[in-house]
Amino acid sequence: GVFAWIIEEHPLLVYMSALPFTPTNSALYQTFHCTESYPSVSGDSQHTWSSLSLVMPANMMGVNSVAFSPEGTRVVSGSRDKIIRVWDSITGAEVLEIHGHTMPVGSVIFSPDGRQIVSGSYDGTVRLWDSETGAEVLPILVGSEKVRSVAFSPDGTLIASGSADHSNSVRILDVMTGVEVLALHGHEEAVCSLFFSPDGTRIVSGSRDKTIRIWEVMTESTASEMRGRQKAVQSAGFSPDGSRVSGSWDETVRVWDAATGDEAIPAINGHADGVQSTAFSPDGKKIVSGSLDATICIWDAATGAEIAKLFGHNHYVRTVSFSPDGMRIVSGSWDDTIRVWDVMPVYEVLPTTGIHPGDVRSPLTELFRDVYSVAFSPDGTKIAFGSKDAVIRLWDSTISTGFSEMRGHWSGVLSMNFSPNGDRLVSGSLDMTVRVWDITKGAQVFHILRGHPQGVHAVVFSLDGTRVRGVFRGMRKPVTNSD
Repeated sequence: GVFAWIIEEHPLLVYMSALPFTPTNSALYQTFHCTESYPSVSGDSQHTWSSLSLVMPANMMGVNSVAFSPEGTRVVSGSRDKIIRVWDSITGAEVLEIHGHTMPVGSVIFSPDGRQIVSGSYDGTVRLWDSETGAEVLPILVGSEKVRSVAFSPDGTLIASGSADHSNSVRILDVMTGVEVLALHGHEEAVCSLFFSPDGTRIVSGSRDKTIRIWEVMTESTASEMRGRQKAVQSAGFSPDGSRVSGSWDETVRVWDAATGDEAIPAINGHADGVQSTAFSPDGKKIVSGSLDATICIWDAATGAEIAKLFGHNHYVRTVSFSPDGMRIVSGSWDDTIRVWDVMPVYEVLPTTGIHPGDVRSPLTELFRDVYSVAFSPDGTKIAFGSKDAVIRLWDSTISTGFSEMRGHWSGVLSMNFSPNGDRLVSGSLDMTVRVWDITKGAQVFHILRGHPQGVHAVVFSLDGTRVRGVFRGMRKPVTNSD
């Protein structure tokens, strides 16, 4: 575009122009915004980064169930309008609509390999669908008035369904044939929630009879039973290692020892109305809960302490789930939206240790006052800063030892770029040189590349990482092998 060369040569001016509009309590604002040098926004302003990253609206009459695909790129939803939808979890676009149920869809989930979707509906059927085409693979009539919950076994060979009928049973179905393999009896009212243990040998179920049961699949027996207080158990699930069970009762979230049935921690309070859905994070360290109070809470699974409360829905939150990498949460609500949230807000990952918020003379602020260039590593764990003082400083978010430095230039570092594999960094400077660095050793890897008298204003690696290109005002340096 018309302004591309200006942005390319003066990226920090662009960043500084946006800085006054960043949340005032964020580390980015408090570290880099100097009230003496830059304007401030008066009046009402955003104080923190929002965790909300996507909203998928549709006329669904309320969302009952959502789940991520195993690779985390898709979300499946089941809603009261009888339709199953598949969404792109990155863009929020609807990629597939699946029709077939004649009553509201109560529960949906992807198969472990992501190729199929199983759904349970109030029409009394469990159905298996191709997740790419939406074609029906297998319809299963389970003889129930309502199917409220479905779950895949970890190996994808079995489906568990929870019913609301005269039997109030948990049925285990063969994926290939749809034949009922066994039925687990014991609940006295509707089964609201189901989950297989990670090894597939047990099932946890939550019921309107105010109990959670853990079943041994092979023996068809109840291994343990956890009794609640006054209300139905709307959600139950295993931790990733199978040692704990989470569940919801009234306005509380509870965690039990899966072997003994004893409460692992005291009841977790924080919601103002009934908890409808709970789930462990993939590392087992967090629990997410969705409530009738329209909020989502993230809890420390070991202590029950509240980590975050997410606002945005304006009706019941009926379903919540973590992404496979644990970095996002998807929620479904009766406000006719599906929302995707970032678990860790952006401001928590910046290098703020030792900085006093708002101190414009803090060491880090002084260090970055004359930064000419910034580069992120491909995996996002490292940031390189090139400065007027000719020093390249590297911050690694995975370690706590602060900054490492790479010295060699004798004038300001105007441009930097990481290699595609993140092992090397190329830098261009006002000293008219291009240098390539091994970031693990902090040393140059081969001879200095001489540039143009006006300095090297942009540098980049080739896609395969074997060559670098330096760009100067009005001309370009020939492509050079970086091996």
